[in-house]
Amino acid sequence: MIGYYGGSFDPIHNGHVEIARYIAGFDTVKSVCFVPAGAHPLGKQISEFHHRMQMINLAINGIQGLEASDADCCGEGPSYTIHLLHRLKQIEKMPFFFIAGMDNLNQFFEWKNWEEILLTFPIAFTSRAGVDPDKDAVKRISKTIGKAIPIVNELDSEFSGPAILKVPDINISSSEIRKMILNGELPSGMIHSDVLDYIETHDLYRKG
Repeated sequence: MIGYYGGSFDPIHNGHVEIARYIAGFDTVKSVCFVPAGAHPLGKQISEFHHRMQMINLAINGIQGLEASDADCCGEGPSYTIHLLHRLKQIEKMPFFFIAGMDNLNQFFEWKNWEEILLTFPIAFTSRAGVDPDKDAVKRISKTIGKAIPIVNELDSEFSGPAILKVPDINISSSEIRKMILNGELPSGMIHSDVLDYIETHDLYRKG
């Protein structure tokens, strides 16, 4: 299987990379591919796509099993996961699943065609330090799929999702990094040094 890891990645940080490496280490997973959103579906302002894509490439350079895709940069307007998943279904020859963070589970019902995603595509919501699954969201998802959403430690070859996937706790967030840079602080140990150099070269996150 191939895991497609969705998100803004604004910027990508060491937590993203370590989670991707962890999942790519499963016997059933060939690789994990980062897919940055072209434009935030809920209207949130994010950095230009080419900057985020380049930072991902810098962060994963030389790491076996990790890749990046620009599959979500197409078209105008917001990027919707349902459109991306249908696009991947057309182009991907191997079985694939989608990876999303726990914060996405808690906001899942704001997603376009969320019921179709749950019933059609395998999706793994990764655990996150300090972010608990919303009880109402879990109940609603479980009702939609007709069973309790499982909490799993790894993904087997028959994974059809959805599931909450337990991953190592890494308490880093992109919003925290942006805030630190805005305040003139260095997010040492939180992002790859090449990513930090790129941020400084292109003067990213300096304006609120």
